[in-house]
Amino acid sequence: MAAPHRRANSKASSLLQGQGARRHRGNARRLPRNAGRARWLRIAAAALCTLVGSGLVVVLGPWLRIRSVVVLGGTPSERAMASRRLSVALVNRHPWSISSTRVSRLISQSTMLRGEVELSAVVTHWPSAVVVELQAVPLVGAIQGGFVLTQLGEVVARSPSSATPTALRALRVCAAPVQSTNGSCAWHPRPGAWVSAPLVRVVAALTRDVRGSGSPSIGIYEAQGAGIVLRFASSAECELGLATQARAQVRACLGFATAGAVLDVINPNSPAVLLNDRVG
Repeated sequence: MAAPHRRANSKASSLLQGQGARRHRGNARRLPRNAGRARWLRIAAAALCTLVGSGLVVVLGPWLRIRSVVVLGGTPSERAMASRRLSVALVNRHPWSISSTRVSRLISQSTMLRGEVELSAVVTHWPSAVVVELQAVPLVGAIQGGFVLTQLGEVVARSPSSATPTALRALRVCAAPVQSTNGSCAWHPRPGAWVSAPLVRVVAALTRDVRGSGSPSIGIYEAQGAGIVLRFASSAECELGLATQARAQVRACLGFATAGAVLDVINPNSPAVLLNDRVG
């Protein structure tokens, strides 16, 4: 009876040994495969680190830097002045740090360039040059004190090179709201000051429509409750409101105002006389 049990145990042992051998061979095949995968991952990570590091060296290194600034437009002196200022601020900077906003701000911060020229275009020629083009600041008219207004309403000093309209040499502007145009104005122009858009529109309209240095003295006021008011040396006044149709309103005022009268030209197609016996 003992022999059959020994044979059964022998068979079971052989079966277990075979299964163990197969598992060992499977593990042996998986180990080299996992080792190879890990090696490739290490190689890929090293390559990626090398690529990123090389890119940072190129990007942050001395190769991609602005080395020259070329200025076009304006007068020779304006180009030279802008070139010096921009070169100090932009040379050795990274090209992507150059923007039209930054260049425009640098130009406007120069007391010698502000009001004379403004930025027209800026082009970066990779990897090391910037080309800046300037254009003359559009001026709308001359005001008291030898100053002029730009189209944006900034007060700038008048220079001999400026193409400044000179028709209204006696034009007076008061950008501080007043109770009455009979009193003196507390506002005095200075470079860098700003006036409202309605005032700029009226200055531009008067500059276009009144010719000759001998034109009568005209004051432009921001009067409380009446908006923009024109006052002449003859004491005639014209109320323009918000001056939304500045040129038509100015023409109506110049055509219908009489000495001592107060005229409403908010609607330039039908001027209305508010007072016709006022003497300033």
